[in-house]
Amino acid sequence: MQAAAVGNVAIGTQFHAEVSPQTMATWASIPNYAALLETYGGPDFYRQFLTQAYPQMPQMNAVSRRIYDNLLNACGLRK
Repeated sequence: MQAAAVGNVAIGTQFHAEVSPQTMATWASIPNYAALLETYGGPDFYRQFLTQAYPQMPQMNAVSRRIYDNLLNACGLRK
């Protein structure tokens, strides 16, 4: 997650709270992505990561939607 603020007038964030099997496959297509994860997480870490992440995706996406909706409401973009 990345966040930035300019005084008390602007706040910005950038992160990927939404996840799908397609998103994760895209990440895996990045050269050396899985290898880098395994360097820090140990052998077979990427497969373990996928195995744990897939069942949690519906809940993660629901939270992502709630964050997005709350941001729209807080900014007055949704009435």
